[in-house]
Order: sequence, then structure tokens, then C-alpha cells
Amino acid sequence: MARPGQSLLVICHPSQELRVFGWMSEAQPDVCLLTDGSGSKGRPRLEFCRLVLKEAKARPGLFFGQFTDIELYRRLVTHDHGFFITLAETLACHLEKSRVVRVVADNAEGFNPGQDVCRLVVDTAVQLATRRSGRQIENFGVTISGDPGLESANSLRVCLSAENLERKLSLALAYSGLEEEMAWILAKFGREAFAVEILNQVKQGLAITHRDPVYEAYGTSRVGAGTYGTVIRYADHMAPLLWALRVHLQGPTMRRVA
Repeated sequence: MARPGQSLLVICHPSQELRVFGWMSEAQPDVCLLTDGSGSKGRPRLEFCRLVLKEAKARPGLFFGQFTDIELYRRLVTHDHGFFITLAETLACHLEKSRVVRVVADNAEGFNPGQDVCRLVVDTAVQLATRRSGRQIENFGVTISGDPGLESANSLRVCLSAENLERKLSLALAYSGLEEEMAWILAKFGREAFAVEILNQVKQGLAITHRDPVYEAYGTSRVGAGTYGTVIRYADHMAPLLWALRVHLQGPTMRRVA
């Protein structure tokens, strides 16, 4: 386990930090948060996220929810690849200058486009920082939407004590806006599934294996209901961003973001 101050957690939305509450309590990382969690209803969820971090002795990091979900998705839909490249460069510069030896971030699961974007940005930043600094930075992914006990080779396992499990579940059940999601997750996986946290090491980053993501079907239904204006699609939006980040990585050791 890396010592306090040597780990960084990068997540897309508030509440995702709960998936690694036990790990956070041990590693005490800085936490970078892409969006404020306001969703389509415009209700930010940053304050409860701050309470969770305080409970785990973690800290808000380099960026912490300064973008709305709507803005992030708008930049993805309009192919504003420069925005995401700058975000990756900013994170890479921070990794170069810091003592961070391990980064943990959302897995790309095809469930939420923001989570997949987060993974692509983190993979790009880690590769840039590793290349430029000459030191190895471990890259781990955590499952956000699926089975919390899903494990692969080179996984890091964190087993929660009964006390920490109760703290984790109590915080999750009290998290405003998560009521329906928590009821569904607990019914599907059960309480004990959250007693072990699995962090899967990312060996070859900057890749998305799914081509038929769940978010396309969900987006189609929301557009039909008039909630969204555009369906985010892998082929139209995610694949071009993936390509732009790969091209950026293939360039020289480029500009640094101060």
C-alpha cells in the first residue's frame, strides 16, 4: 500500500468515491473530480462528497467538480478534443511534480460516457507523466457500475473491517440522490459484496473494448423523453476522442501545462 500522499483518485462523478472508501481510508489520497454531479437536473453533489473524503482522511485534489455534467457531455458531443487533451496534460504535469506513485480511476465500462472519458484522460496523463519523468506510475481501475467484487490478474484487494463496512454503507445510504441506485445495488449484489474492494491494474491503457455501450440505449430513451438533446454514441463521439488522445501521445514530449 502506498503511503499517504502517494496516491491519487480520479473519478468522474461525486459518490463514486464510495466504491473505494476502504482503500481511501488507508491510502488517504488526493481526489480529483471531473464534474459536480449536477446531471440534467442541475443539482450539484459536491458537499456530501467532501464529507465522505473527510471521513476517509482524503482531500480534494487538483480539480474538484468545476465542470457540470452537461458541459462535459457537450464538449464530447461537439468534438472539443482540445479540452480533454488539456485536461490530460494538466493531470500529467501534476503527476510529474508530485510524489504520486499510484493512480486509481474509473474503469471504462460502457455504462456512463463520463466514466469512460475519465479513464481515457487518466490513461493519457499517466503515459505522458511516465514518459517525461522516467519513473513508473501505477495505474489502477475500479468498477463503478458493475459487480464490486469483479477481479482480474494483478488486482489489489482491500478487505474492510466490519466497522469500515458499516461506515461505508451508512454514508452511501445517506448520500442524497443515491437512494434508488443503492437499493438496486444492494438487492443485486448484497451488503457483503462491498466488504472487499478490488482495484484492477491497467497494463495497457487508452483502449475501450466495448462497441455497444449501455449509455447509447439509455441516451436514446432520454432523447425520446425530451430530457437529452443528443445521444452520445461510441462511434460518433467516444472513438474520435480516443483517436485524438492516441495521436497526442504519439507526438513529441509536447507542451507542458503550468
